[in-house]
Amino acid sequence: MLKKMKKAFTITELVIVIAVIAILAAVLIPTFTHVVNNAKVSSAMQTCRNALTDYLALVGGDDDPDNDDATGMVFVSDGYAFVYLNSALQQIGDVDNLAVIKNDTGDISKLKATVGITFTGTFESTITIQFGDSDEGNKTITKTMFDAEEGKHNAQNLYFYAITLNNTRYSGYFTYEAGESPVLQLQGATYSYTCGYISQQGGDLKVTAA
Repeated sequence: MLKKMKKAFTITELVIVIAVIAILAAVLIPTFTHVVNNAKVSSAMQTCRNALTDYLALVGGDDDPDNDDATGMVFVSDGYAFVYLNSALQQIGDVDNLAVIKNDTGDISKLKATVGITFTGTFESTITIQFGDSDEGNKTITKTMFDAEEGKHNAQNLYFYAITLNNTRYSGYFTYEAGESPVLQLQGATYSYTCGYISQQGGDLKVTAA
């Protein structure tokens, strides 16, 4: 008894199958990528929450009253930064997408535009950060902060961000260790050596390099 030959796909059918696969890929791949990224952010936030808990326990036991309030403190895990504002960690975003001053940055006016922050000058030795129109509370960061101190910490980069919470904009800055095996680390998250922020009611951050 002769077996019937199976009918092969026609060119038209193959084109239809390929088109369907392409459509499914176009829909599913971005969705899958979004799910993976969300999982990474969630994991990073949990790591930073654990670090925040340890940090609060550590500073709560010292004699410096300035350390009692962790508001504005920034934690970074797996490249994602989170700031402690309104009694909770808030997502800033990927540090690679933020405006940053490094040792060799030079003209800071070319930094990535950040809402509520102005950048002027060329970085040679100092960065001055002015909060609003007042000179009170100005922060000056010298270039030595950006150089590695053997036995103390890795080189520091200075990052800037802007986020909105409950219809209020917050603009801020933080330092983040650039090298491997950061010294300022808790529970696998790196925390900032120095940081600060201002709300939109207080004005803008004015960053001047000299």
